[in-house]
Amino acid sequence: MSGDSDPYVRTYASVSIRGKQVFPEEISERLGIHPSSVRKIGEPKGFRGRNGVFEDNVWRYTSQEEVESRELRDHLHFLFSLLEPNKRVIIDLLERGMSIKIWVFWESGWYRVATGGPVLDTTILRRSRDLGIESIIFDVYFALEELPEPAGSEEVDSKDFH
Repeated sequence: MSGDSDPYVRTYASVSIRGKQVFPEEISERLGIHPSSVRKIGEPKGFRGRNGVFEDNVWRYTSQEEVESRELRDHLHFLFSLLEPNKRVIIDLLERGMSIKIWVFWESGWYRVATGGPVLDTTILRRSRDLGIESIIFDVYFALEELPEPAGSEEVDSKDFH
C-alpha cells in the first residue's frame, strides 16, 4: 500500500546498533552521526530500574523527526543514505560482534478492510543486505475505532484489493 495515498498512515524507521563490544560514543564518533538515543550496559531499564538493567550497549538513530513522509521507503532510504558512506565502519562494527537492525513503526487508520501494509522493494532489500542489516522488524498498528473519512474519499470494499 502506498502510504502517501492513505491519509492515516504514520511511519518512521530507526537503525539500532547493539552489542557489548563497542560503546555508543565510539559508534557516534566513527559514523559522524549524533544518535537519537543511546543505552549503556548496566543502565536501569524502566522506571527506577524496575525492569532490571540493560545488558547491551545500544546506539539508535530514527527518521521520525527527519523525514516528513508517509512512505516507509522514504524513511528507509534516508537511513541507508546515512549509513552507506560509512560501510567500512559498519563492517568493522559487525566484525567486532555488534548487530544492526532496523525497526519500523507503521500505523494506519484503515481498520475496516485489509488494504495492505508497508512494502519492501528489492532496492530496499539489497541496500539492507549490503550493509549487513540483520533484520527489519515491524511494529504495526491499526486504529481500533472509526476515524473520520478524508475529504473526497469513498467507501472502500475489500474486494477491490483481491
